[in-house]
Amino acid sequence: MSIELDKTQLALWVMRLSTDDEKERAQAEAEFIQWKLLHLEEAKQVEEMMHFSEQMQKLSTRHVIRKETLEHSFSAHKQATSKVKKNWGKLFGLSVLGISTYIAAQVIPYQYYWADVKSDIGEQQHLRLEDGSLLTLAADTAVNFHFDHKQREIELVQGKIMIEVAKDPHRPLVVNTRQAHFTALGTRFIVEQLEERSRLSLLHSKVLAKSVEQPQLEKIVTAGQQLEVSQAGFSNLVQIDSVSVENALQQNQLIAQDMPLTELLEQLKRFHRVHFIYNTKQLAHIKVNAVISVKQSPRQSLELIAMQYPKLSIHSLGDQLILIGLD
Repeated sequence: MSIELDKTQLALWVMRLSTDDEKERAQAEAEFIQWKLLHLEEAKQVEEMMHFSEQMQKLSTRHVIRKETLEHSFSAHKQATSKVKKNWGKLFGLSVLGISTYIAAQVIPYQYYWADVKSDIGEQQHLRLEDGSLLTLAADTAVNFHFDHKQREIELVQGKIMIEVAKDPHRPLVVNTRQAHFTALGTRFIVEQLEERSRLSLLHSKVLAKSVEQPQLEKIVTAGQQLEVSQAGFSNLVQIDSVSVENALQQNQLIAQDMPLTELLEQLKRFHRVHFIYNTKQLAHIKVNAVISVKQSPRQSLELIAMQYPKLSIHSLGDQLILIGLD
C-alpha cells in the first residue's frame, strides 16, 4: 500500500474512530494499530513531514460522527478514490505521527462537561443570574460562576458570552478568561475566548481590562471599541459598530472583518457538528470579509468564500468532514 493511499485511508479512519457505532470504532482502532506495526519504515519517513493540523489534534469527542455519515463517506470514497488521493497529498502533507498522536491523546473537553452552565453546538441560552444580571451564552459556550457576598466572577471556559450587568457597587462583576480579567464599569459587553487570545467588545459604558500574564498591564475600554488580549499583551483598540455586533450574536451571524479563514473555521464549528482538516500555514494569508448566516451549511459558507479566493479547494467526505486547501 502506498503512502498516498495510506493518507486517504487515514482520513476515513479519523471518521471511523469518531463514529457512534462502538463496533465500528473498535475495529478502526485495531486496524490502525496493525497498520503502524506493518509500516515501520513509512512511519519513520512521515515523521519528517509537518505535524498534522492542530485542529485534528484538538477534535472534541463531542463531535460524534453518525454511522449513516460514515457509511456515506465510504461510498463516496469508493467512487472518487483517485481524486481524494490527489488532493490529500497536495493539501496537507499528512503526518502519520500527527494522526497517531491525536488518537493516543485525543482531547476530551472535561472543563466543558464540568462547567456550571453550557450551551450545545448551535444552541444559544439566556440566563437571569442571582444578582439580576442577564447573561447570553452563544453556541458551544461554557461558564463557571463564583458568586458570594464579596464577589461576582464569571469564568469563561470556552465560547462567547454577552452580559448586561446589574449594578452592585460592593461587588464589581468580573469576567475571567485564560488571558485576561475584565471588570465591568458599565452595563453591557461581549467576551469571547479564542484559541490563544480573548476578545472584548464594548456595547455600552466601560470595562477595565487586565492581563493575566502581565498584571501591570491594564486598559479601560469604552463603548464601540474592541480589544484583544494574548500572552504578549494588548492589541490596538479597534472601532466597531456595537449595534451590528450585538445583533450578530443574537441572530446567530458571524461578522468577519479581515478575519483569518482559520479563525472563521473555528467559529463555524460552534454551530455545526463538522470537522475541518487543513494546513494552518497554507491558509494563514487568507482573510475573510463577510457576514455569514450560520443557518447555511459550512460547505455553502466555504463556497461563498471560494468565490473571493478561486484557488481555495473544498472536498467533503460525507457531511461532517471537510478537507480545505489551495490548488
